[in-house]
Amino acid sequence: MSDRLLDPLQAPYRSRQPAAHQLAQVRLLLRHLNVKMLIIDELHHLLASRLEPQRIVLNALKFLGNDLQIPLVGVGTADTLRALQTDPQLANRFRPLVLPRWTLNNEYRKLLA
Repeated sequence: MSDRLLDPLQAPYRSRQPAAHQLAQVRLLLRHLNVKMLIIDELHHLLASRLEPQRIVLNALKFLGNDLQIPLVGVGTADTLRALQTDPQLANRFRPLVLPRWTLNNEYRKLLA
């Protein structure tokens, strides 16, 4: 997971570096950059991995949110919400906001115009 955060920041790292070291580097960079919120898009892709890697990533997100005192925003499908609700600590951190499907109406046309 850390590489997914380090790459966009153009931060140098070694891919063979232990995950804990990469996470520490992410933490320092986000603190240095004064990040106010961490948005994780397409969080549902995490569900494609085995349970243990999922827990490692989710625990890392909890750690970053707690340590940096920043809100976490996860964007994903309904399956993502169900997965997050299996962990009481994660369920408390991610308040669900369901976006309704757009309907083909004037409001939708205005958005596209």
